[in-house]
Order: sequence, then structure tokens, then C-alpha cells
Amino acid sequence: MTFKKIALVAATSLAALSLTACGASTSSQSSSSSKSATTSASSKSTNKVNESNFNKIKIGSNGSTIKQVQALFGKKASQTSEVQVSGTTAKNYTWSGLEGGNTVSGISVAFANGKAVQKTITGKKVTRSKKISQADFEKVQTGMSKSQVKKLLGEPDTFSYAVINGQSIDVFSYTTGVKGDVGANAMFTFNNDAVTTKSQSGLQ
Repeated sequence: MTFKKIALVAATSLAALSLTACGASTSSQSSSSSKSATTSASSKSTNKVNESNFNKIKIGSNGSTIKQVQALFGKKASQTSEVQVSGTTAKNYTWSGLEGGNTVSGISVAFANGKAVQKTITGKKVTRSKKISQADFEKVQTGMSKSQVKKLLGEPDTFSYAVINGQSIDVFSYTTGVKGDVGANAMFTFNNDAVTTKSQSGLQ
């Protein structure tokens, strides 16, 4: 499978998910408002669909099982689908509502032969000191590591890690805090922690 095709699989493996915002009813009692705020904060802090647990998921021939991933997130996936990973049909599980993510966020994990082979975070909420421009995109060169790209551009909004035929294939996607047209974005694919391909749309 070509790196471009792998990048496409990684970038599209997680479908856009809408989260429902629950509005709290108003009350004239200040104690009731305080209790509601405390309950809301408590619910947020117990969300196990977070980057810390994402980092615990092993991928590859010794990858985590679906039961192990479900135990990490504390619940079953909200959505399942099938994806192609290096010519192999894998089952993709998605958990919506990433802790600290934007309104459309989540974590997906693809399993082949009962083991996790790919994991993706979509919709991470990122704050940038300045917008990413076409000039910034051009500074990223073939062979740069993930840490070097992060130093130049900051954290990606969406990122995917996969182990395919013993090689790590990772994808960074930047979709917010970018300078350009509506929907402007930049994407970088890494093979064994080195940039192999990059693409952009609408950057200025």
C-alpha cells in the first residue's frame, strides 16, 4: 500500500461525530446552581476517553485487544465500521467525546486479527500562538521527525498511529488555527518517524 493511500485511510478512519450539549435549567437557588456545576465538573473528570488512555493502547503484532481498549475507556464503542489497512480488512471502533476535545471529537482504534493496528484521535482542541501559513508548511522537509514538525507547527488536531508490516506509519493533520480559505488544512505522513509525504489545501 502506498504512503499516500495509508495517509488517506488514517485521515478518514474516524467519521465526524456530533456531540450533544446539555443545557442546565436555571434556578433561583444559588445552591442548586452550585450543585449543577459540581455535577458537570465531576462528569467531565470521569471521562476515560482521553489522550492518556489513548497512549496506553499498543498497536502492531502485539497490539491491545478490543476488550483491553474497552476497559481503558470504560465503555463499549459508540460506532463500528470496516476499514482497509495495508490490504487487510480491519474493524474500526470509535469512542466519541474526547476529553478536552472540540464539539466533534473522538478516538478510533482499528483491529485486525484481534489486535489493534491503528489508533486515531480526531478533534483535539489546540491553541496556537500564530496561524499556520503556506510559508510554515514549506519549512517542513522530507526526513523531519514528528517532534521537529510539532516544534514548527505545534500539536496537530488529528493524528493517527499505525504499525503496518513492522513499520510505523503516522499521520498528522492540521485543520484549525491555519491561515487560508475555509477548510484549509495541512497533512504530513511519517514512515518510522520521518516525513515521507506532505500535502495542503487552501493555505495562504
